[in-house]
Amino acid sequence: MKEGLALRTLEHGAVLLTYHPNLPEKEIRQLEDIAADYPSVLLSPTPGQSEPVTATAWNVRLEVQGAEDELIEPFIIKYSQNPQAPEPGAGCTGATIG
Repeated sequence: MKEGLALRTLEHGAVLLTYHPNLPEKEIRQLEDIAADYPSVLLSPTPGQSEPVTATAWNVRLEVQGAEDELIEPFIIKYSQNPQAPEPGAGCTGATIG
């Protein structure tokens, strides 16, 4: 995901869930399932990130070793539509990833 788009989604209160591209396919599917359950979560592979999975919201980050980590969904619940974000709840219509 392009850095500018990622920043913009975080400004709107989204949670960005990124993973190292070498993550096992089973774990990528787990992350896809998690992202599908939360409309304000964006999922993207991110080459070069230090940990296998990272959840990022405005001014807060969670780095974990895999998709099965029990801290991921509570993080999403707590920070999705984060009122600390500059424009929580603003839409991101028309955005494309690529």
